[in-house]
Amino acid sequence: MKLAETVTFGGSALDRAAEWQGRPDALAAAEADPAVRTILSWRGKLLVHEAGLRTLVRLQPDHPVLWIDGALSEPLLLVREEGTAVFASDISGWDPATGDLSQLNAFLDPTLQQHPDLPDGTVFA
Repeated sequence: MKLAETVTFGGSALDRAAEWQGRPDALAAAEADPAVRTILSWRGKLLVHEAGLRTLVRLQPDHPVLWIDGALSEPLLLVREEGTAVFASDISGWDPATGDLSQLNAFLDPTLQQHPDLPDGTVFA
């Protein structure tokens, strides 16, 4: 495409690892890389560092928080950064034990959720 920069993400240089798509062997090898990381979402919110709420938290794919009711959250390949896969996992099956949840799913949801198995200073925003 001559005008790649004019389409959404066209000029971003994201490596979508297209040759891994639909190939379970390639995805399994990518997941086995010790450098692989996972980005978490919970009910449409991303896990970020609380300071500034702008930096995504990346976890190892075997982190305990990825297990919901005894089942591992299914990872989704997002991109490849510097040769290493970055996956996304949804843990919407987790329910926070504390906090005011009345504003969840509002047009503007200002709430922050802290998962007890994640480090202090990381929240879903």
